[in-house]
Amino acid sequence: MEFRVLKYFLMTARLGSMTKAAQSLHITQPTLSRQIAELEEETGVHLFERGNRRLVLTEEGHLLRRRAEEMMELMELMEKTEEELSSSEKKLRGCIMVGGGELMVTERFASLIFAFQKQHPFVRFNYFTGTTDEIDERMNHGLIDAAILVCPFDTENFDYISLGPDARWGVYLRADDVLSSKDHIQPSDLQGRALILPSRKKLKNEIISWLGEEFQSMTVPVTENLGGNAGLFVEASGFCAVSSEGAVPMYDEKKLKFIPLYPERRIQTAIAWKRNVPRTPAVKAFLRFCKEALADR
Repeated sequence: MEFRVLKYFLMTARLGSMTKAAQSLHITQPTLSRQIAELEEETGVHLFERGNRRLVLTEEGHLLRRRAEEMMELMELMEKTEEELSSSEKKLRGCIMVGGGELMVTERFASLIFAFQKQHPFVRFNYFTGTTDEIDERMNHGLIDAAILVCPFDTENFDYISLGPDARWGVYLRADDVLSSKDHIQPSDLQGRALILPSRKKLKNEIISWLGEEFQSMTVPVTENLGGNAGLFVEASGFCAVSSEGAVPMYDEKKLKFIPLYPERRIQTAIAWKRNVPRTPAVKAFLRFCKEALADR
């Protein structure tokens, strides 16, 4: 079972279409179909149900997808290790795995990354976008070296430095909503409304606490793990999404409005890294660079 074929299989599983997967992989559709057929013959099972519109994984296909993703992560880790072993402080090389969510402070983190790269042009960065819980898990498995985390997080196992400035919590709503002209949103303004809340339990509970008794009159038909999707749901449904400023990136102000909460709530973020683990010279240098840059704020 070749890793190249597993990559083909994973792309097909993610996109649910041979045509789209072939285009993404820059190969022909017949070539991809043949590779998938050979993989099914090699494994002795059907991996996809061929529907009218979309390829759907079979039970065996789901199992192979999980194992293939684990194998790909291991291969990436091995390649990263080979690069890191050949690096030195004088001429840093290798790949630093970083991550974060859809947050305003991502721009500040990006500035740190590119400033560091100017000093060390042979260092590459791989950025993973996900929720704090997803990133936390990847850091615990050694797949991410440093990341933006939203407080609260596990400070016993992670060292960190505040990234700031802290973003405001607010409500994203349609521009034609009756609340769109307000300067701020109070809990009573949302009485009887349908809300879109973060799926992360700690953040959702914080919002519910801010809403207080008014929350009993509201419904939560949708929760989301990345704010960018919340903006699309707001546009389509007219619901109100309670999220942090910047969580919905580059939205059209003619369609959506962001109005901060009152009393004010802010979301705290930090650059965090796993405590007491071996680090490459490149990762050590990057963390030192971040500490020095952020200490000068």
